[in-house]
Amino acid sequence: MFKISSHLILTEKQKEQLCSLPVSEFTNRKWESQNDAASFLKDHNLMLESNPERKWKVRYSNKAKGICLLQCCCGSDVSLRPKNGNLKVRKSRQVYKFVGCLAFARIKKYKNNSISVYGYLTHSTECLRQLPLYHLNETANCQNGLSTYYNFYKKILDEEFPNLSHQERIAKANELWNSLSDELRTSFISYAKVDRLLEDNCLNKSQ
Repeated sequence: MFKISSHLILTEKQKEQLCSLPVSEFTNRKWESQNDAASFLKDHNLMLESNPERKWKVRYSNKAKGICLLQCCCGSDVSLRPKNGNLKVRKSRQVYKFVGCLAFARIKKYKNNSISVYGYLTHSTECLRQLPLYHLNETANCQNGLSTYYNFYKKILDEEFPNLSHQERIAKANELWNSLSDELRTSFISYAKVDRLLEDNCLNKSQ
């Protein structure tokens, strides 16, 4: 029977789904050639690279034993906390929306060389459709998104808060912006990016 690692962040439904999968659905690979290992891990985006938009997140690491456990963040419900309370996932680090993806991978290394991988590497269809949510450290993009939001709702703000000064309305817009969901903020940021690209293209064509 498949044993679920306590380090994975899973709902009860996800645990049941993983346990109900046939053994053939799981990947269990071992390598003698490091080139073959690197090629396989790269194809599945399992290389341990620093990329904030990377879906695989480290859930457990033991350097002495050469073990690294990865999980797709689209399958990590950030409202859950392991019983021991050691692992914490802050909402501010949530890059992708939780859709119940089951993908995980346990990579074993020896002297920094990958020798085996075990796990369920198939991302769900809904997971593959997910675009990254906005990043809190992308100040410029957030500011552009906020500007777009303000332009969309300027007339409404003027009508709802007629006694506020221009600076106070901007502050109110910022307050409302911070209360929006991650998905809605992302949509404004994406719109601002597209709008900026279209503007740049028009300028380039006119020159």
